[in-house]
Amino acid sequence: MTRKKTQCMQVYVWEREELFILDPGLKYVKMMNFYSPKTLRKTKRTGTKASFETPRPYTWPQVEAYVQAILRAEGATYPTVTLTPGVGRWARGKRNEIILPEWARVQTVMLHEIAHTLNQRRNVRHDGHGPKFMKIFIDLLVKYMGYPESMLRNSARRYGVQVA
Repeated sequence: MTRKKTQCMQVYVWEREELFILDPGLKYVKMMNFYSPKTLRKTKRTGTKASFETPRPYTWPQVEAYVQAILRAEGATYPTVTLTPGVGRWARGKRNEIILPEWARVQTVMLHEIAHTLNQRRNVRHDGHGPKFMKIFIDLLVKYMGYPESMLRNSARRYGVQVA
């Protein structure tokens, strides 16, 4: 029995396969094994750990400045950014809160969570990782990381990700 691939699953696969190539900061996330349970099992078996050459996440003051600047530029009031102690498993973007554990303090992941916050503030019906979220996320990647919009939209389409 095969599981139906949901939009959310497709978004995470797209991020892992396409954005890891573009953002060197995501190598840290991959080494910390927060994207794939398969990778986590493999790492436990082999004992692989993040190397010192791997780009490190932003410091907390850098995170606050980055998130504030983007939310202000996007016309959103600055929500409380809650720091999850230690290395937590989940990052979250909510209407009034963005939770970024240490592993998530890389540019692409921060933009992903900011997109959730903006989506909840702009749309009466929040669509999780749906087409409206993806439009906001791609717009942020284009504006703040300089990626070509057509490349992101085309690659998302190849992975079955819907974008508004």
